[in-house]
Amino acid sequence: MSHFESFITQLLYTKDYEAAFTVYKSYIESLDFHSVSYVFMPNVLSAEHKLTPPRFSLSKNFSKSFIEEYNEKDFQKYDYIVDAVNKGEEDRFYLWQQDRNSNKLTNQAKYIIDNAKHDHHMGNGCSILTRRSPHGIGAVSLIGDETDCLFERYIEEHRKTLYESTTIFNNFVMANAYEIDYFIMRSIFSSLNKTERKILKLLSEGKSVPFISTQLNKSQGHIENLVMKMRTKVGGVNANGKPAISKDKLIGYSNFMRINQELN
Repeated sequence: MSHFESFITQLLYTKDYEAAFTVYKSYIESLDFHSVSYVFMPNVLSAEHKLTPPRFSLSKNFSKSFIEEYNEKDFQKYDYIVDAVNKGEEDRFYLWQQDRNSNKLTNQAKYIIDNAKHDHHMGNGCSILTRRSPHGIGAVSLIGDETDCLFERYIEEHRKTLYESTTIFNNFVMANAYEIDYFIMRSIFSSLNKTERKILKLLSEGKSVPFISTQLNKSQGHIENLVMKMRTKVGGVNANGKPAISKDKLIGYSNFMRINQELN
């Protein structure tokens, strides 16, 4: 059995997202990369209605301080990879230093690359965007210690293997709906306050607005307004400034969360 076949076999026997990422990062590190990160960017967290920073999974050696600064300073607003996602790009490789030297990036985007390399000692980086799914798009970032030219050559030599392993990992994660639980729901629903979570829990149990109004001693209009706000919090807004998801869609999401005991 080849090393690649072993990776696939191990991945098939994982039972949750964390185990799947462990198998993937071990395979990538076996290819002599220093570290790797994975992030799933849900469609509901796109530029038009960003709610929370992306949730990253990191290998042991990936710079946690960089991710902390990335989230603290809201770098995703200027990240050229995120910008590429919001423009509909997919299925592509991005070499950080090569792109940084191309004069195609904004000064803010260049600063992020310089910050990673010089302030957090991350060496050279390459990001790979997967193919977009109905839920969103995955991206991995690979860090190497080689010089610019050697790193770019190494990426080119291993492009097929990197693309295939990343695609298989990302598709496996999505096929098992791990990204819905791990990347979307927990991030988004954490933005709801106690009252909103209580209303959503009751809605997911099939309770009507009049019933909830009586239970919480609030007017029906007040409950409806909170439901409207939750539709915006969870799904963002469309081009007309209206909630992007329906009340039924909100309840559908809440049913998933109630099953996983996240709304209790």
